[in-house]
Amino acid sequence: MTPNQAVVQDTLKADGTLEPDQKPNLPTGPVEVTIRATAVAPVNPENWWEFLQRARKELEAGGRRFMNDAEVAAYVEEL
Repeated sequence: MTPNQAVVQDTLKADGTLEPDQKPNLPTGPVEVTIRATAVAPVNPENWWEFLQRARKELEAGGRRFMNDAEVAAYVEEL
């Protein structure tokens, strides 16, 4: 790399601005910036049913209690 170049890792924020992770070792003045993604965001392979099943398991593991069939029937009857 030449003395007038620097590679700096930045974070691209949702509003389109860059947040530098480090300060470039360059003199102040005009610069040219090229942006290239370094990692691809993972695609979530779970569908909506798998999401609901996982969410319920996580809630139950955290102590959340869900109604059983009899409790749901009683609640519907009360309505």
